Amino acid sequence: MKFGPKLAVWFVVLAVLPLGAASVVYLASTAEFGREMAQQGKTLLTQRLIQNLRRATEGGAIALAQTARDLRRDAVFIAGDVAARLAAPEQTTERACDATRDDLAGMLSKLNGINEVARTVYARNVPLIRDMAIVLEDGATLSYPIGVSDDDAGRDPREQNWYLETMLSGESALFTEVASAAPGVSIVAAPITFADDRRAGVVRFSVHLRDALASALDSTRMPPEATAYLISIPDDAPQLLPHEVATLKPGATAWTSAPASIPFFLDGDDGWLKVVSDLRTGVPGVEFVTRLGVPEVWAFGPVGRAADSAWNIATVFPQAIIDQAHATAEQTVKNAYEAQARNAIAFSLLAALLAAGLGLFAARTMTRPILQLHQAAAKLAAGDFSVRVVNPSADELGDLGRDFNNMVPSLEEQLRVRRELDAAREIQQHLIPDSAPTIAGFDLAGETVYCDETGGDYQDYIPLGADGARGLG
Repeated sequence: MKFGPKLAVWFVVLAVLPLGAASVVYLASTAEFGREMAQQGKTLLTQRLIQNLRRATEGGAIALAQTARDLRRDAVFIAGDVAARLAAPEQTTERACDATRDDLAGMLSKLNGINEVARTVYARNVPLIRDMAIVLEDGATLSYPIGVSDDDAGRDPREQNWYLETMLSGESALFTEVASAAPGVSIVAAPITFADDRRAGVVRFSVHLRDALASALDSTRMPPEATAYLISIPDDAPQLLPHEVATLKPGATAWTSAPASIPFFLDGDDGWLKVVSDLRTGVPGVEFVTRLGVPEVWAFGPVGRAADSAWNIATVFPQAIIDQAHATAEQTVKNAYEAQARNAIAFSLLAALLAAGLGLFAARTMTRPILQLHQAAAKLAAGDFSVRVVNPSADELGDLGRDFNNMVPSLEEQLRVRRELDAAREIQQHLIPDSAPTIAGFDLAGETVYCDETGGDYQDYIPLGADGARGLG
């Protein structure tokens, strides 16, 4: 391989190898950094999700508990107002023959104005309150708004569990399991109690559970893929299993009440069993569970107790969304890594081409004077002493060219002198006798040693004497 291609190859090797090594190290570092970022992203996403679920659950539980307290407070307020009116002295009037009718008329007279109180409470709690009723012990019932009642027309409200338990306990309470109520309707009841602890009846509110839940927790306060549950633990439920009372599904704008409470069975891993245990005991928390074969994240907290059950609220998020986000992040990192790898390869190839081009250009620049010297030397070897090298550069190759140009005249002069000496030697050789003359009694011999640098050496035998006499000079 000639010098030029060798130089080009060395340029490519010196340019591409360090760049390739740096690219490999950079890509490996980038891949590791990308994996760490993807894992950190999953961790941050999980932490943010847990934070949002906990905030939504805690906020919903607090708001729903406050709503229940406000409704019970208003029921107690109306019950107290009714008790005060009924305890007021009855105005003396002439009694009719029908004592029952007179008693009813007297009671209605005492309750004159209660309609305004009911209207005020109803307006303050719209749309939570469906209707309200004042059920007295003697069977009289006053409802507001008129014509709207959740009481079964064919059944005495005094036989309902909410009436009996409120009269027995003497405390306001919330009832969720009411057979006579419409689906999604709960009962808030407060006893009408006199100062001597006698009870004259019960004030009942029929509450739209869906609207109460919407005011406490809606879809804007949860992650889009989350599902919210209102969960009750009925006191008489087998194994105290949690029951689904209402659900807010992803993308829904309103809660959906279950026609009948649906139990959550114990079909899950240890995390799910812990959630069930915490729901039973009213302990809030966040757990990663597998329920019915589906991985989920549960955030839950207690709302409070109704007369017949304990209430909890929970928000549930599918773990598949987290895994999908993590996979998307990893795929994004992988795509970026592959793009950088392609760019690195393309850049390395471009650098190799540029290095090869620069190598060839440098090789031509460096070998052109050498090639000129080679061609000039060939011409000089052929006997052309007029050849000269044109190389004005001030480097070593320029000095070599100038030395070559200075050498050619000197070499030409030396060859001229040698040719002349050779010519003189040849002439001298023709002038020197081939052999020495013969003289009796003598052996004659002679030799000429030629000078290398000067000519004109001469040897000869000169006969001397006359009249035939032999001599040698």
